[in-house]
Amino acid sequence: MARSARSLLALALLLPGAALAQSAVGVNPNQISRTDCQGTTQTICPGSGAVTSVAVNWTYGGTINTGDKYRIFVPSSSTTSCPTAPGAAFGGSDIIATSSGVGTASFAPSLFQSASGASCTAATDTGVLVCVYLGLAGDFTTSPVLVGSATLLFQTAVPPAPVNVTAQSATAALIVGFTPGQPDATFTASSGLTYRVQVLAQGTSSVVASSSQSNQTSGIRVEGLQNDVTYDVVAYACSAANNPSPASATAQGTPRVYLNFWQTYQLAGGVEQGGCGSGGTGALAPLLAALALLRRRRA
Repeated sequence: MARSARSLLALALLLPGAALAQSAVGVNPNQISRTDCQGTTQTICPGSGAVTSVAVNWTYGGTINTGDKYRIFVPSSSTTSCPTAPGAAFGGSDIIATSSGVGTASFAPSLFQSASGASCTAATDTGVLVCVYLGLAGDFTTSPVLVGSATLLFQTAVPPAPVNVTAQSATAALIVGFTPGQPDATFTASSGLTYRVQVLAQGTSSVVASSSQSNQTSGIRVEGLQNDVTYDVVAYACSAANNPSPASATAQGTPRVYLNFWQTYQLAGGVEQGGCGSGGTGALAPLLAALALLRRRRA
């Protein structure tokens, strides 16, 4: 096909209702966390695993001819729309177009950060455009066709730390209560944060046990602890991208043995002395003895 005809085709594809309407671009996953951006790891807010690769996927609804190529371009993070023509190929090279019109390419998260200039530690989230073009006969200067774009969200904001942390004693466990941190412009009471509690050996950073829940409607129970041992307790909020908040102020708690009435009765011997006719306190004697024993065990 002559170049002039190809150029007319490219123009037609940009018009409403043309074949380009069938085209689409996506990124998977569509958001990355602070640690993904930095190429590091963290264990406070464990998710499904660190993101080590972001796939750019596209479908082109127009006609493809021999020699056509795709180019992925990632503009500056301050850019809100794809330019008419792309800059240098993202990843260093163009991609040969196939007749299926479908393509995919994967890249490390750090490449999107370096190409866009987005910050891995920004206080607010940043959207980075990913633009895909078709170059007729590999030409991205004269008449490139914009296949489409997608947004990769750099979710770098961190939620506020929980406050008013308390640790209630239970048998071989602690029930940790807290108040969500003060909401801000990024995180509100309906942001769907997950809360995580860590129980530490007192005076150390050694995690003995931890537990989490997806809301703050009740205390978080942390089990597997040793009775009569005092622990340090800290709480965190985790964002949807598993960015942890700063640690809360440290609270302390000590698991204790708590017995129900039947267990207390059995410890007292489990045998009634006398009866209702054996005196004013005869029927209460086992209970009084059990309560006295329980007080001694807690002392």
